[in-house]
Amino acid sequence: MNIFGNRVDILRKEHNLNQAELAKKFGVTKSAVSNWKCLGKQPSQETLIGLASFFETSVDYLVGKSDIRKEGPVVIEKSTESFAIKLIEGLLKSNTIKSVEDITPALINTIITSLRMDAMNKKKDQV
Repeated sequence: MNIFGNRVDILRKEHNLNQAELAKKFGVTKSAVSNWKCLGKQPSQETLIGLASFFETSVDYLVGKSDIRKEGPVVIEKSTESFAIKLIEGLLKSNTIKSVEDITPALINTIITSLRMDAMNKKKDQV
């Protein structure tokens, strides 16, 4: 069972995109998109995070670790408030976002998922 490929395929169709159009948006080939569904292959971490952001869902949902398609807003604990402020300032300075209004729950979830994946990779490297 290829959860990732099936979920991307459903979301792609809901956004009225064919495989070639989705591929172009993410700088991959049409055959790469086809391989996600047909062969169970997964994209790079960067593309996976981009897909989650584009489809306004989480990486966990895309890869089948969660069945929650859209999550509510993320509550940031006080201990991480300064980090969040620095992160938002960096996104604004780099023109990744144009204003604070561009920050969606999906973007926050994508960033948090990326940080978690990075932390897990660092733990694996230390073992």
